[in-house]
Amino acid sequence: MFQNKAKHEAKQRIKQLELVVRNNDKLKNQAIEVYRASLADKWEYLMVDDLNPSGLETAGSRGWELVTVAIITTGGGSSAMMTVHSRYVFKRRLTPIPPNVMETITAAHDNSKLLSEIDLLSAEL
Repeated sequence: MFQNKAKHEAKQRIKQLELVVRNNDKLKNQAIEVYRASLADKWEYLMVDDLNPSGLETAGSRGWELVTVAIITTGGGSSAMMTVHSRYVFKRRLTPIPPNVMETITAAHDNSKLLSEIDLLSAEL
């Protein structure tokens, strides 16, 4: 009787441990995926309708890469009522801004004094 009980308890413990191992494997895989995602490039996207050649050059000079051009048709019925547009889709790699650069930019464009003056002048009105 004691031997059967010990075997039963051992089997139960094995099931518990196997469950923990499976959960640990899931957590490990999730952690790996989060880490990989943190290393992946991040992108921002821009869509512009009916762009001219100088607009393409401007976008390129600002780091935008043309991904695709979609032809969009609106209206219906006869071709005289339809309008055709080009939609340009661009992408650009998001680059983190170092904290010291962000502080410099923020300080250079600090509007707090201007906003205070607006508040004072508005209160006088």
